[in-house]
This record gives sequence, C-alpha cells and structure tokens, in this order.
Amino acid sequence: MKTEPLRILVAEDSPTARRLLVEILRTDPALTVVGEARDGLEAVDLCQRLQPALVTMDIQMPRMDGLDATRRIMTEVPTPVVVVSTLVERDIQTSMAASTGGPAALYRILSDLGGQATPPPPILLVQHIALGFGNGLATWLGTATKLRVKVAEDGEPLTPGTVYLAPDDKHLGVTMDHRAQVSGAAPIQGFRPSANWLFRAVARAYGQTALAVVLTGMGQDGLDGIRDLHQAGGRVIAQDEATSVVYGMPAVVVGANLAHEVLPLGQIARRLLALFQPGLRLP
Repeated sequence: MKTEPLRILVAEDSPTARRLLVEILRTDPALTVVGEARDGLEAVDLCQRLQPALVTMDIQMPRMDGLDATRRIMTEVPTPVVVVSTLVERDIQTSMAASTGGPAALYRILSDLGGQATPPPPILLVQHIALGFGNGLATWLGTATKLRVKVAEDGEPLTPGTVYLAPDDKHLGVTMDHRAQVSGAAPIQGFRPSANWLFRAVARAYGQTALAVVLTGMGQDGLDGIRDLHQAGGRVIAQDEATSVVYGMPAVVVGANLAHEVLPLGQIARRLLALFQPGLRLP
C-alpha cells in the first residue's frame, strides 16, 4: 500500500529563505509542499484552507509574527508546527531618503559601499529632486560606485548589488514578494516620491529586517513612515546635524526618539556594512 506524502505548509517572509526551504523539502519523496505563506496571516489562512499535516514556521515575519500565527493555528485548526528560524540567512532591505544636500550624501555612501567583494542587499532610494533630473541623478550616482544604480521599474525583482532610485514624480515602494513597486498615487504631504510611502512599504514587506536611513533634507517627509518601520521592529539610522546640509528630515526622526543610531555621514556606510553581516539580527 502506497503511503501518501506528508503535506507541508511553509511560512517564511524571505523569498530566498522560502525558496531554499521548499527545495530542501522537495528532495524527500515522502514530503510535499502544498502551500507557501509570506507572513503569519497568510499562514493562518492557508492552514485553514489547505489542511496541511505540518507547518514550518519562521518567527520574524511582517503583519503577524510566527508566534502569534502559531497560537491562532493551534486554536482554530490544530496542526503540528515546526519553527524554522535560523536555517538560512534572512534578507535585509535597506531604504534611504534625502532632500536638500542628498545627492552628495548618497554619492559618498554609495562610494563607500561599492568596494566590497560580496554585493550588499538591494537599496531603495527616494531623493526629492526637480522633474527631469531622475535619470541624470542615477547616472551620476553610478559613477561613484561599483554597484548598479538605476531608476526603478514597476514589478522588477530586487537583486543584491543594485540601487533602485524612485522615478520622476512617482512613489517607490516594495511588494510583499519583494519586487519594486512604482506608483502614481497622490502626493503625500506634497511629495511624490515620498519617503513616507517608501518607509511604510518596506515596513510592511520586511518588518524586523527593514533598515532605514534618513539623510539630510528640509521638512519632515519620512517621519510617519519611520514611525511605522520602527513599530514593525526595523532599524533606523539618522544622519547627524553636523554633517547635514539641512537638519530637517533627520532632526524630526531623532526628536521623536525613533532613531536607533545618529551618525556622521562618513560613518554611515561602514555601519551599514556591519549590519549586512550574515546572521546579524536587527535592530
């Protein structure tokens, strides 16, 4: 009598980790992966609909973490859960926003990041700039670094070693399956692209592995998004007053006690490289 394979649901927010885990499980003919969840809420929903025999559960996920998801599963549809949290390295998503003085600050950071043998995780950038200058800014920043710098295209997968700049007059975000999201939605507090839009999207998609950098700039664009990212468990770095051309955007983040670190411009890239090290948890 042939035994049916054990039906498994994989819950993991990192596409890289999820893909690797699924491929490992598929090497065993006694196992079959019947569903993949990108966060705890999806895990609960798929567990109810698919009725798997076993769930592999990551702990750190956006929207609902693995612990809360496990509690709901055990209450609503009792199913054995195996925690798989340290099997593979997790993706870190870096987002940066700047306004006045930002191009020179970004040039310095990307220059310092570009000399590494291992490419850093993808970087999403919002820079307030006059219409028509986005492509030129991407080209100029590309001369500073070995990293690939490009204007983001909607739906493209985010790849290591690449810097994605918000297009002219468009918001830049990231989808739950970690692709670039370009939107013509209404400006937020007068800004499109908006740092608030970017940081909120990164907080939703990456949660505790979100890393945000707030650079020199006038006004307070980014504050509300940073608040969401901070609440999601991500890490926030703000540029210090001494090296900022205009200490506005970083100042409101620091004033709201949302910055984990306040650093001079020359130390930001070095700190990012340290945070990119495998196995390091944020914050």
